Amino acid sequence: MMDNNRQDENVQTDNYDPSLRPTTYAGQGPQFMGWAASRHFYYDVDLKLARRYNENYKGERKMIIGLVISALITGSLSIWLFSLGGIGLILLGIVAAVIGLLSILMAFIGIKRAATPTALLKRGVLNAGIVAQIDPDGVGILVLAETTENTEIHWGLCSVKFKELPPVHNRKIGERVPVTCAYGAAWGKEYCTSIMPSLIAWGTDSREVIQQAINAISETEWNALEKSIEQYDFKPEYSDEEQLRQLTAEEMIGLSLINRNH
Repeated sequence: MMDNNRQDENVQTDNYDPSLRPTTYAGQGPQFMGWAASRHFYYDVDLKLARRYNENYKGERKMIIGLVISALITGSLSIWLFSLGGIGLILLGIVAAVIGLLSILMAFIGIKRAATPTALLKRGVLNAGIVAQIDPDGVGILVLAETTENTEIHWGLCSVKFKELPPVHNRKIGERVPVTCAYGAAWGKEYCTSIMPSLIAWGTDSREVIQQAINAISETEWNALEKSIEQYDFKPEYSDEEQLRQLTAEEMIGLSLINRNH
């Protein structure tokens, strides 16, 4: 997933000058906040398209604005409470100040993660996604992602919903939709518990580029994902917390993601 010591079967490990590489390829990802993707898809991200389609960026921007407003309000409140004096009011002022500081910290993390419409598309792990549900108000996508944090291999299914699918894709059940995923902290667990998938198509209108991303993902993963649509009833919803379901060892074996002797 995002372990610097592990090598994905699709990762290029050549040592020649990176400037000689094509602009579109799969390989080791760039360093970001202390980790690098084991399989990242490099391509020329179109800023205009990313600004038009990147729903994660739009959501992050709204969240950042809300956090900044919250920090300003709680900061002003804490100053007012301190000015009134009294132990009780001072304690409330301290609480308000802490909330304000936490809001600033979360806003900073959000800015670091999605500073521009292209940021989330230029980092993260390349994973397989597939159209699993079509509604009048959006498209549900099921994502298969390796969630390994340490040594034992883990895989999960993430269910997300977006308002629209870029026209480079066919709006149909089963359409292969490659994504790049940002992972949340594992907090001491053996696997990652949250991911944020972003569509590769948010940054390109080239079907050839999309096909290259599809080809960079093994057929084993695509087949496992297609089987999962039939086996699991996932209802994607709009939410800040993506629905991530960890697969059991037996489920991973059944989907040929690991072998029984692993």
